[in-house]
Amino acid sequence: MIFETTNTTLIKKEMKRQKITYEKLSELTEISISTLKDILRGKTQNPRVSTIKSISEALNIPIELMTVTVLPNEKDADLFLRTIKEVDTTYKYKRFKDATDGLTDYEIEQIFQYIDFIKFKDNKEKTD
Repeated sequence: MIFETTNTTLIKKEMKRQKITYEKLSELTEISISTLKDILRGKTQNPRVSTIKSISEALNIPIELMTVTVLPNEKDADLFLRTIKEVDTTYKYKRFKDATDGLTDYEIEQIFQYIDFIKFKDNKEKTD
């Protein structure tokens, strides 16, 4: 199964790190608070590219990290799980960057994708 999703975990972490409320993010992006909440709760699955770009710019998150394409399989899952255990799973930028020194951009992107996949899977199991 292949799917693409908004990297809501990263957005929420960055909002918390920067102490940015929904209200402040709404001001910075000119996106309504209700739309922001829908996106971050997963209610809006495929927001407009312009919306994602606005959030990216407001939080200073590289646009490449704003969406993730997940390609889960058992072999990759085991590799990523071992890697994630070695990395601070809160993956704040500086700490994550230091912890992943020596990994390629592709490997780092795959770690983000797997983290989001696990969180998506956990959330789905909780609601089922």
